[in-house]
Amino acid sequence: MLAFITTATTVENWGSAVFNPLQDLSQRTVNALPSIIGAIIILAIGWLVSATVGKIVTKIIELVKIDKAFEKIGIKKAAEESGMEFSMSKLFGWLIKWFLLLVFFLAATNILGLNQVANFINDILRYIPNVIVAVLILMVGTLFADFLYRLVRSGTKATGIPSASFLASVAKWTVLIFSTMVALAQLKIALVETLFTGIVAMFAIAGGIAFGLGGKDLAKELLEKVKQDISKNGKETKKSELE
Repeated sequence: MLAFITTATTVENWGSAVFNPLQDLSQRTVNALPSIIGAIIILAIGWLVSATVGKIVTKIIELVKIDKAFEKIGIKKAAEESGMEFSMSKLFGWLIKWFLLLVFFLAATNILGLNQVANFINDILRYIPNVIVAVLILMVGTLFADFLYRLVRSGTKATGIPSASFLASVAKWTVLIFSTMVALAQLKIALVETLFTGIVAMFAIAGGIAFGLGGKDLAKELLEKVKQDISKNGKETKKSELE
């Protein structure tokens, strides 16, 4: 009888050890179910809204004909030769779409209490506006560069100034380079400082190599010139004393 009671107690303990965690898990699942359903609904709405807005933005930018401006400066052709399809309107629409989708995804993670994921998405969302502004700067700069190219070319041709295409190209690329530098600055890429440091280092290395290769002869010539000047001055002084 005692053995039966002991066995029954052991089985009961095993049952509690197995079923208690399952019961706790099921209870947590039931409690979290409203949050999970709410997060799924938010993500579904976010996908529909972001995809729709992204397409609308793409169509609006296509009406501005920004892709033709980028095609004129050769970016689209270079991308196609590399096996890639480039479209500034689609790129901007894609950025807007994912920005909005991340906003909805952030709301879903907050509902689920995923704080670490929410913080990571927050960091991305803080940077995406910089990317959007940089793309806008490039688009406006490209449109203005194309307009300036046509304006300078027609103006110089009308006044009979030679090299109209060259002057127009200089004006266009000046605007494009400036726009690119401003866009990179918006992305917090220190291109100017990097280029300046690289140029200084290049000249320093080139100067060191040049001095190492030809500095010996240059120093010899300088010393010879100084020697001749001293000798000449000495002769003139001696001549004046004799007189």
